[in-house]
Amino acid sequence: MKRNETTPNPVYRPGQILVATGVTFAAVLTFLVAVANPVAVAGAVAAAGVATVATTLTLDYRRKVGRTRELCVPRTGVCVEA
Repeated sequence: MKRNETTPNPVYRPGQILVATGVTFAAVLTFLVAVANPVAVAGAVAAAGVATVATTLTLDYRRKVGRTRELCVPRTGVCVEA
């Protein structure tokens, strides 16, 4: 692939390298725990699913009852119903 001559070589700062190393280390530990304790991982995934469904049902109920409000992010024009 031909390089764009106007684009300089990427220079990574030490903070970026440390963050990338930390994320990689956390991912490796997560995979090791998943392999060692598949039942615990299945429980965590199930709990996340239950929390997602509960949140969705709660928000749907609030919308149905009319207890919602509109929240807007300043200077962006982005509004969400909560």
